[in-house]
Parts: sequence; C-alpha cells; structure tokens
Amino acid sequence: MTFKMGKRRKTVSGSLTVEAALGLTLFVLFSVCMMMPMEMLRTRQKVQTVLEVTAREMSQYAYILYRLDQGDDTILEESENWEKELSGLLAGMAVRAYLREKIEGIAGKGRIENLRITEASLMEDGENIILAAEYDLKIPFSVFHISRIQASSRTARRAWIGSEGDRNRGKETEKTEEVMVYIGSSMGRYHLSRKCHYLTNEFRAVSYESIENLRNQSGGKYYSCSVCGKACGAGDTVYIMPNGSHYHSRTDCPSVVSYVREVPLSQAEHLGACSYCGGNKT
Repeated sequence: MTFKMGKRRKTVSGSLTVEAALGLTLFVLFSVCMMMPMEMLRTRQKVQTVLEVTAREMSQYAYILYRLDQGDDTILEESENWEKELSGLLAGMAVRAYLREKIEGIAGKGRIENLRITEASLMEDGENIILAAEYDLKIPFSVFHISRIQASSRTARRAWIGSEGDRNRGKETEKTEEVMVYIGSSMGRYHLSRKCHYLTNEFRAVSYESIENLRNQSGGKYYSCSVCGKACGAGDTVYIMPNGSHYHSRTDCPSVVSYVREVPLSQAEHLGACSYCGGNKT
C-alpha cells in the first residue's frame, strides 16, 4: 500500500490486513457452524413441547367425553363452556389447525418449512391420543447442497378415562409382577424413582431481586428463561428449580414441561438406567 505524504511516498505492507479479514471471516463461519446443531435441536424441542402440552390437554378433556359416552351428562353442569371446549378441541381437523398454528408460532419465523401434521388420532382405539408432525429444519446456508434437514416429532398419551389399560382389546392380560420404571419425553434413560430430579419439576418461589445471589446444586447461576423470563421484573416472584439453570415467571412454562410414563422394565431396558437413581443397573 502506498501513501503520499507531501513530496514523500511511504510503502506499507497490506498482508496483515488481508490475513486479519480472512481469519475473522473463517472464525465467524466456524462459530455459526458450531451453533447450528444446537439451534436445530432447540427448535425440535419446541415442536415436541407443543405436541406434549396439546396431548396433555386433550387427555384431560377426553375424560368429559368419556363420561358423556357412559350416559352421565351431569359433568356438563359443572361448566357452561364444556360443550364448546369439547367441540373445539376433540375434533381432528381443529386439532391439526391448532397444532400448525402453535408450532409455526413457537418455532420462530424461517426456522421450519413444509410442516405436516401427519397424525391426530383422538381416542380412535378408545383410549389413546396420538399426535405427530413432520417438518424440515432450515439451515442458514447450504452445506454440500443441503439446505434443510427432515425431522419429525411424535407423542402419545392415554386419555384420562379412569380405567385400566387394555380396556377395549377384548382379552385378559396376564398380571405378572414386573418391575415398573419411569421414562421421560426425551426417552434418554429409564428411572427407578418417579422423584428423580431428572424427571421432577420442583419449583421454589423466590423474589426477583434475590436471583443474583442464588445458586443451583451445581453452584451455577440462574439466568432468565428465553420463553417466559422477559415477563419478570423488579418486585415480581420468580420460580427456580434446584437442578435448573434458569428462572421462570410461571410454573407452567413450556420449556420445563415434562411428560413421564410408567412402563415395564422389559420395554425400557434397552435405554439403560439413570446414573442418579438407577444404581448399578445398565
């Protein structure tokens, strides 16, 4: 590079400037590539949460439908809105439209494409509610001509109809004494205790001002929840968990919804035991 200073010329090498610009570009590109899997995983978790919460709500309303099917219409006297809520929530097409709207809203603009609600089974077998969705996770930029990744989420819940399983299968099940274990929505490991801290959401109410001085069981600080934390402010009550890392403005925040099922050990043994409550089992 040449600079003219009066009648004198001075030549300065520009190689360092070029190297710095190139190095910064590569660093930014590498950082984005490292963050992409985490963002995609976060989006999948949001979609799964919508399915889990919706299935839970549907399973609760199914109890009312079951009572009506048994000829007990006294349940309608408890609320004037039951009939409207049932007709709105327990209709397959309405559920599909509701799920599509919720998923597109919570996933964020431009995060997913080609969303398809592939299953919205509402007690078709007499007791189970099954919701499933398929979608494409968008990649910020094409990698080897790949601009999106196909993904799917699915959840199944038994309706709150107050009866034993296999009620409508027309055959007696053999009652054997088998060890029962617990699994969460992520299906990571099976747990021997329902109170395992990986499954429970034991909230503690504290003041917003005290958050700065509180620590979780690992010694870490509590940070604002990305979903509901913006609603917190001075003078408010917030909620924390002993093993959590975020504080929340409400206990039903979608980011901490956990779905736990009790299943026979034989069905979950392949998952491996939880290191916290499973002892030496593998």
